[in-house]
Amino acid sequence: MRRLLLIAIIFLAGLNASGQSAGGQNAAPVDTVKKQQEILTLLDSLFNNVSELVSSVPYMSERRMESAEQNISFYQQKWDMTVEMNKPFITEDQTEILNLLTEFPALTQQFKDAIEKQKQTASAKDAVNNIFKKLDGEEAAYRSLYKKAQILSLHKKGTPQLEQLKASEKLHFEELTQYYNTAKQGAEQFPALKEKFAKAENTYIKVSAISKQIQELAYQPFIDRAKNYLIGLGAVAMILMFFNMMITKFKAAKDAKNAMKKYQDMVKQNNNDIPTI
Repeated sequence: MRRLLLIAIIFLAGLNASGQSAGGQNAAPVDTVKKQQEILTLLDSLFNNVSELVSSVPYMSERRMESAEQNISFYQQKWDMTVEMNKPFITEDQTEILNLLTEFPALTQQFKDAIEKQKQTASAKDAVNNIFKKLDGEEAAYRSLYKKAQILSLHKKGTPQLEQLKASEKLHFEELTQYYNTAKQGAEQFPALKEKFAKAENTYIKVSAISKQIQELAYQPFIDRAKNYLIGLGAVAMILMFFNMMITKFKAAKDAKNAMKKYQDMVKQNNNDIPTI
């Protein structure tokens, strides 16, 4: 098929060359003004087509963006071909055509920038939606997992199962963290997503705290657990004692201040009661 087409082009070119050599003087002159108007009309139409695509980018779906990129490529090729084939007619006095030639590269770049931004926005939205889906029900699941790990940590025989549970949880939480970090980057890049991301972040923080508790669990003999429990009680008791002492000191300082105020009022009253000469 291509060979036949090539033969046809060569044959037509030969006929055209023969015609020009035989009757070149009789060839009809090209209407330059009309040709220039045709070029302007075609370039202006292509320019408007690209301009319409640029303005519609913010409302495009992912599939529509792919189609628009193909259209831009087609318009660009048609533009380049039109300019290349009609260079002899594009003279310095054709200001409208020259203006279009100057503005078209900036317009196509504007389209590329708008498409890139739209893709980034769509990607950020997907990331935030994904972290929501991933975290759905995770807080309750993690609380249940912590209880199971806590029971396993009470018995030495449960150590292998506990370690297996911790390893599995660690991998799962690392996956959640990857989704979380991607969503966080998107929310930081596009402020409109921050409010929605904040809700997911709150859940992630809670899950992160439970994950840390799970990873810290390990089997301890009963004596060690009792010792740690008593140490914990002692620490709480010391904290409470410290607060009670601070409250007592504050109350004493407040009582002293009130007593001083009463004394100053009494002295002032006595001075007022002394008769003057």
